[in-house]
Amino acid sequence: MKMALVIMLCVLDTCSGLWDSECQMNSGEKCENDPGKFVVESNKICPSPITAGSTLSAFWSGTFLSAQNITSIKLKVYYSSVLVKTVNSQFEGFYEENEYENFEIHFEIPSYSPSGEYTILSGLINSEDEQINCWESYITITN
Repeated sequence: MKMALVIMLCVLDTCSGLWDSECQMNSGEKCENDPGKFVVESNKICPSPITAGSTLSAFWSGTFLSAQNITSIKLKVYYSSVLVKTVNSQFEGFYEENEYENFEIHFEIPSYSPSGEYTILSGLINSEDEQINCWESYITITN
């Protein structure tokens, strides 16, 4: 089974429209193996509830603990503990130590996606191809 994801990235200053919709607040946690170079301070997933065929938007905000040149965002999507998709989305930006930043990602959930629990692991990748954080979000898709 494959789950197609279309991902768009933008800084919240230019794409803030979904912050006002029905959302699931703080829908995740730091992974056990989080490298800890970017600290997620808040996140939300919209819409809530999520249905097959809809567009899911994930937002997170946090602080860089060291200067980082970010080149991509990496996502791994699991369904019933099985990896169904890995996505590396190109993104360029340099961030200073202690800089606070907002990120937004959009997923198109295919209409044929099975109902159930999904786990999304996400992280920022720097210019040295190092994942600098790990965030684990949980969603339920219904048909």
